Amino acid sequence: MMSAETLFIFFMSIVLLHIKPGPGQALRVATALKNGFWPAMMMGLGVQIICSLYLVIAVVGSSYIFDFFQNAAFFFKIAGGLYLIYLGTSGFQKPDPDSKSEVAAGNKSYIHYFLLGCVVSLSNPIDIFFFAGILPGLIDMAALSAAHILQFVAIMVVTCLIIDVLILSIAVQSKIAFADSPYAKHITFAANIGFILIGAFLLYMAFLGQDYSFEIL
Repeated sequence: MMSAETLFIFFMSIVLLHIKPGPGQALRVATALKNGFWPAMMMGLGVQIICSLYLVIAVVGSSYIFDFFQNAAFFFKIAGGLYLIYLGTSGFQKPDPDSKSEVAAGNKSYIHYFLLGCVVSLSNPIDIFFFAGILPGLIDMAALSAAHILQFVAIMVVTCLIIDVLILSIAVQSKIAFADSPYAKHITFAANIGFILIGAFLLYMAFLGQDYSFEIL
C-alpha cells in the first residue's frame, strides 16, 4: 500500500506541472477559444497519454528511452511548430463559422486534436525533464509496482482533466459571453495569433532553445 505522503507528493507535483504556463496550456486555451471545449479537452487527453508513457519509462528507469525521446523531440518541434503556424494563418482566411459551439472545429475530428496534443507533449522538454529528472528525486521509482503505476496514472489523468475542465470552461464561457458583441472577432483573432506564436516558439525551441527546460525549472 502506497503511503498517503507519497500520493500527496505526486499529486501536488502533477498539479504544479499542469498549471505551469507553457506551450501546452496556452495551446489548449487557444483551441478552446477558437474551436470549442471538446477539441481542447481531446488535446489535453493526448498530453496525458504521453505523460503516462513518460511515467512508465521513468519507473522502468531507462535513460536510453528518454534520450531517444529527447532526440526525437527536435523533429516533433519542427513538425508541430509548422503545423500550428499553418493553423493560425489559415484561420485568417475564413470566418469563424460558429462562436458558440464545436462547429468551429470544421471538418477536423477529435482524433486530430488528440494527436496534436500528443505531438505538443512529445515536443515539450519540460514534460520529459520532469519525469526523467525531477520526479525520480521526489519518489523512489524503483519501489513502484504495477498497481502503483496504475494509481499514479489514474491520479495524473483525473487531476489534469479536472484542471482542464475548469480552465477551458472559463475560456469557452468567456467566448460565449462575447458572442454577440464586437469583441467576438477579436477573440478569434487572438486565438489565431496564439497558434502562430506557439508554433514559432516550438521552432525557436528546436533550433535555439535546447536548454530552455533547465533554465526555467
